[in-house]
Amino acid sequence: MNKPDLFWGELQKLFTLVGQIDSDGVLVRASPLLADKCRLDSTSTVKFFEHFKFKRPTLFDGSMVSAKEAVGELFLGFSEDLGFAIRGQIIDYAEMGLEGLCFVGVPWLWWIEENTVDSALTMSDFPAHDVQMDQLFFMSTQQSMVDDLQALNAQLKSAKQEVDRANEARQKYFHHVSHEMRTPLNGVISSLSLMSDFKLEGKLLEYAELASKSADRLLEVINFTLDTASLESHVSEADNSAFCLDDLINECLMLARPRALEKGLELGRSGERGFSKNYSSRLKLLRQVLSNLLSNAVKFSQSGTITVGALSLGSDYPQGDMVEFTVSDQGPGIPADAIESLFEPFSTGLSAATQHAQGTGLGLNIVERFVEALGGEVSVESSVGSGTIFSFTIPLSFAPEGAVLKSSSMAIVQETDEFSGTVLLVDGRQLNRQLNGKLLESLGCNVVIADSGEKAVALLQSNAKAFDLLIMDADMPSLSCFDAMRHIFDISGAANIPIFALTPRCGPGEQLKVEHAGMAGVLGEPLLADDLRDALLLHLPLNSRDTEASSTEHLVDIETADTGAGSAAVSDHAAMVDKGGTNMTENEKLLAVGDDNMPQDTVAFDCKPINRLVREVGIVVLDSLVDKFLGESTDRWESLRKAMAEQERNIIIREAHTLGSACLTFGLEAAGVSFRQIEAAALSGGVLPTTDQLPAISEQLGLGIRELQQLLSEQRLK
Repeated sequence: MNKPDLFWGELQKLFTLVGQIDSDGVLVRASPLLADKCRLDSTSTVKFFEHFKFKRPTLFDGSMVSAKEAVGELFLGFSEDLGFAIRGQIIDYAEMGLEGLCFVGVPWLWWIEENTVDSALTMSDFPAHDVQMDQLFFMSTQQSMVDDLQALNAQLKSAKQEVDRANEARQKYFHHVSHEMRTPLNGVISSLSLMSDFKLEGKLLEYAELASKSADRLLEVINFTLDTASLESHVSEADNSAFCLDDLINECLMLARPRALEKGLELGRSGERGFSKNYSSRLKLLRQVLSNLLSNAVKFSQSGTITVGALSLGSDYPQGDMVEFTVSDQGPGIPADAIESLFEPFSTGLSAATQHAQGTGLGLNIVERFVEALGGEVSVESSVGSGTIFSFTIPLSFAPEGAVLKSSSMAIVQETDEFSGTVLLVDGRQLNRQLNGKLLESLGCNVVIADSGEKAVALLQSNAKAFDLLIMDADMPSLSCFDAMRHIFDISGAANIPIFALTPRCGPGEQLKVEHAGMAGVLGEPLLADDLRDALLLHLPLNSRDTEASSTEHLVDIETADTGAGSAAVSDHAAMVDKGGTNMTENEKLLAVGDDNMPQDTVAFDCKPINRLVREVGIVVLDSLVDKFLGESTDRWESLRKAMAEQERNIIIREAHTLGSACLTFGLEAAGVSFRQIEAAALSGGVLPTTDQLPAISEQLGLGIRELQQLLSEQRLK
C-alpha cells in the first residue's frame, strides 16, 4: 500500500468524515458517510466549500486560498438542503508532498439536532474516542476561536480608526469650505449692512432688501451644515457651562423683542421664575433651540402674544432637574398634514395663511437635533387658526457650588448710539480689513488696522495705552492669533486689553479654546453689526446722540460686570489719560478728575433710563433685571464697606465700578455718581476713601430705589 493510501486509512480510523479536496476545491475522495451526505458518486462533481455554508472560521470566504490560511482552525459548516452539518479541521496535503487539502471531522451534532426533525444518526457515524486526541482537538479548537476573536477585534479597531479619520477629514473639509464661503459672504453682508446707512429709495431699496434677505438665508444654510457636522462628530462634556436659567430665558426674549415690537407682538413668560439653583448643560445648544423657536413664532405670527415657559418637573433626575420648556404663539397654526414633516430639512410648514413668511426651513431641524443632543425630544401641538405650542423636556444638571456662571451681556443698544474708543483690527485679508473697519467706524470707533500678528505686536509694544480693544483673525498665517497672544501678555500695559478672536468656528470647542488662551470671546464670520455691538458694549464707553438719553444708555449684567471690573476700569482710566481726556462723557470726566463734589443738578432718581428700557425690553424683563440688581446689591454694598474699612484698593475699585454702572443704568443717578467718585479716588492712587461717605450714599440709594419701584408699579398698570 502506498503512503497516501496508508494515510487515508489511518484518518478514517480517527474520523467518520474525511474528504480529499483538489486545487479547484472539488471533493475527489470521501469517507462513506461524507460521500453519502454529499451524494458523491463517479458521475457527480461536488465543490466542497460551496456544498456547505461555513459559520467558522469567522474570516473564511469559501476560497481555496482562505482555506489554506485557516489550516488547523475549527470549521463549522452546514447544508440546509441535506439537513446535515460538519465539524472539523483542514489538513494541508503539501506536508506530504501532495497537492490539495483534506477535511477531517465528525457530524456537527448540535446543529443537526436544532435544525432537523430526525437526524437518523447512529453510533457508527461517530469515531471511537481517543482521549489524548480529544484533548488535543479541544485545545486546538479553543485556540483557533481565540485567534478568530483577536483577528475580528483587530479588524473592528482598524475600521473604527478609519471611520474616525474620515470624520476628522470631513470636519476639516467643512471648516475649510465654510471659511472659503464665508469670506466672500462676509463682504456681501457687511456691504449691505453699510448700504443701509444711506437713504435708498424705490427699486434700489427693494433690491438691497432682497439681497440682504438672500445673504441671510445663505448664511443660515452654511451654519446648518456646520452644526449638523459638529453634532454628528462628537458630544463633548467640555461644552457644558454653568448658567442661570432665568437669565437665559430673559436674554432670548430680549433678542427677539425688536422684531416682535415691529410687528406689534407681545412677548412674555409663563411657568416658574426665580429658579433657586443654577444649572449646567450645553448652553450654546439650549440657547439656540429657544432662539430658533422664538424666531419662528415671531416670523409666522401677525398678532397676539408669544410666551416662553420653563417648569421643573421634580427630582426624577438625581443629579439635577428634568425641566420642561414651552414656546407658544397665537399665530395662524400649522396644518395637520404638515406637522409630520415639520422637522425635516427644508420643510417650512407653510400654509395659505403663512405664505408671507419665508425661510430655509432649517431652523426646526436644528431644534430637533439639538434637543436630542441635550437628551430630550421636541413635540408640537397645533391646529389651523389656534396657534402653536412647541415643547421639550431635558435633564439639566445642578451647577457645582461656586461655579462661574456663563452670563450674557443683556445689552440694549440704540442704532443711534456710538462707542468711544480705539480698536486695533488685525486681519490678513484686505477685504475683511476694509469692511470690518467700516463697520467699526460706523459704530463710532477709531480704528487702527494691522495685516499681521507681528505688526499688531509691534503697535502694542510702541504704545499699548492707545488701544481699548483688539479684534484678531484666528486663522492668520505666520504668527498665529494664539502665538500673538503670548507676546501681547508680555507687553507692559497690554495684558488688560480685551481681545476677541474673529473666526467662522464659533462652536463650544472654539469658545473653550479662546477662553483658555485668555481672550474675551469669539466673534463669528461674517461679522454682524449686532454681534459687534454686543461685544463693544462690554468693554467700550457708549456715547448717545440722543440728548434726552442717560449717559449710561446700556444695561449692565451684574455677573458680567463683576468679572475683571477692576482691571477694566484701570484700563479705561489709563486710556483716557493717554488721549488727553478727549471725547469723554460727563461720567468719564468725573472719573478722570475724581471730583468729590456732587454736581448741583444731580437727582436721586432719573426716570428717563427706565422709560427707555421699558420701551426696549418690556416691563416683564425689566422687572426681573431690577430684582436681580436689588438682590445682589446688598452683598456688593457689604463687600464695598468692608473693603473701605480695610483699605483694599482693588476691591474698592471693582465694587464701586459695578455698583456705579448698575445704579446709573436704572436711573439711580445720585448714588451712581457717588460710587463713580469713590472709584475715581481709588484709581487715582492717592488716599483711599473711607466708610464716612457711606451713610449719605445709603440715603441717596434708598430714596432712589423707592422712586424706581413706584415708577415700575405705574408701568405695570399701563
